[in-house]
Amino acid sequence: MDAKHIFGGNSKARKLPIATSNAQVSFHPTTPSHVTSSVKATIDNMFHVSSREEVDQKVARCLYGNGIAFHVMRSPLWADMVTAINNAPKGYKSPNYDKVRTALLDKEQGKVKQALSPLMEDGTHMEFQLFLMAGQI
Repeated sequence: MDAKHIFGGNSKARKLPIATSNAQVSFHPTTPSHVTSSVKATIDNMFHVSSREEVDQKVARCLYGNGIAFHVMRSPLWADMVTAINNAPKGYKSPNYDKVRTALLDKEQGKVKQALSPLMEDGTHMEFQLFLMAGQI
């Protein structure tokens, strides 16, 4: 059966191009460098690579600008802080200077005192430890 018999003899019908070689037909005329850059842009968008790099740079700049030692980033307290910020409600703003130096400091001191209270109750044990540290025994 031929095409005229199946589709009729329409003179307005157009012939569709048929690929006759093994060459791939591209529907998006792009150059290889454009394809490479668009793929990179897509990957960057998927994983927000440029945004992450900007945040990393701001963290580093804060450390450099305030003379904070690099080893602070190995601290479990640093990891806890970053996790808390990531899980904070949208729009979270860091505490201000006064809050950190007053209310939050008092609260943290209370936690440390409570954690050390069992050691402080046993005065003889504590005095013995202090003598050992001072090298008097």
